Amino acid sequence: MSLMSALSAAVSGLRTTQAGINLVSQNVANADSAGYTRKIIQPVQTLNGAQSSGVKTGAVQRAMDDMLVRQLNTETSGAGYANTRAEFATALGRLFGTPGEASSLDDAMKR
Repeated sequence: MSLMSALSAAVSGLRTTQAGINLVSQNVANADSAGYTRKIIQPVQTLNGAQSSGVKTGAVQRAMDDMLVRQLNTETSGAGYANTRAEFATALGRLFGTPGEASSLDDAMKR
């Protein structure tokens, strides 16, 4: 490995590390932001033939907990179900009236 290739590999490592530091600072700055998910960078080794010639910044990925995503989906569907039932009960209340009122279904059945 020549001196220039060694320096090039070192510089690529420093650039990748700097990108990682920038991403960590974004994660810390946005930790309290609603809807923000932590992001990570996967460094990728670059090859020159059979020899390593350094690293490069890979894709930025969102780090999400699968169990929390499943729980969020479950709770969201449960809230939708409860909302649909509440809307249905409200519609029935409007249709048949409040029990005991003169215009309600039970009052009409008494007559």
